[in-house]
Amino acid sequence: MPQKAQSARRREAKHIWRRFALDCLDLAVFALSAFLAFELRFDGKLPAQYVYPMGVALCIWAAAQSASFIVSAASRGSWRHTSAYDAVRIVLANSAGSILGGLVILLLLGPWAIPRSVFILDWLLSCSLALAGRLAVQVVFNARSRGRAEGERTRTLIYGAGAAGLALMWELRHNQSLMCDVVGFIDDSPSQGHMILQGRQVLGTGEALGAVVRKHAIKRVLIAIPSATGPEMVRILKFVTDAKVEYKRCRAWGSLFRARNWVSKSERLLSKICSAESQCILTWTGFGSVFKGGL
Repeated sequence: MPQKAQSARRREAKHIWRRFALDCLDLAVFALSAFLAFELRFDGKLPAQYVYPMGVALCIWAAAQSASFIVSAASRGSWRHTSAYDAVRIVLANSAGSILGGLVILLLLGPWAIPRSVFILDWLLSCSLALAGRLAVQVVFNARSRGRAEGERTRTLIYGAGAAGLALMWELRHNQSLMCDVVGFIDDSPSQGHMILQGRQVLGTGEALGAVVRKHAIKRVLIAIPSATGPEMVRILKFVTDAKVEYKRCRAWGSLFRARNWVSKSERLLSKICSAESQCILTWTGFGSVFKGGL
């Protein structure tokens, strides 16, 4: 027990220091945004009468935006897994901090102490830099995990460029253990033709699947169209079999909950993973279970 408690304290201390470091990075970003806003407004030649207002505004904006991030928990997200939802929360929290800081600046320095354009520039720069920092961390981590993965990757196509296909693409990109090199998408919708989604192009429709497979040396096709009807799926499978390539159908999570025997499956799973102390732990896997024989 003492060892467990000590280990828990170390994890908690590590977590606190990590959050403190990230909060300090956000604070530095907001201070830099205010400084750059003044420098851009005056083309790098800040007049002497604006040095003091800039110092006051820098401190107020950095404090207000940091406080807004902490109160709204926008700074508690994982930089490595920043999503569009996180980006919206970051912009909203930053906007609230910018408005609050701007009001305090106007009260302390008066309405004419700082040019109006500085307020707009600070908001734009702080939003851009806060998001850019998180995006940079995500890119670096993805590149490192891709470099550490060993073995030959399977050149893969995703059949379906809808929500399920994009979710599958995200999983394959972040789970390097699956060893899939996604070359692009196949989609039968005319509106998706030649679009670029998450950095991969829609290479054609199902009718052109054979040619795409030969041109790009594709070894596997993952079918990610959970809404496909029976006749549509038969048509898709015909294209895949004619292309003479390995294929797998990826079911959506919704189909798991709609299945008639979902309760019995869950009961059997729970009965297997109950520990001797009657503590049950249920772990759901993502699309990776497609390759590893999930539910």
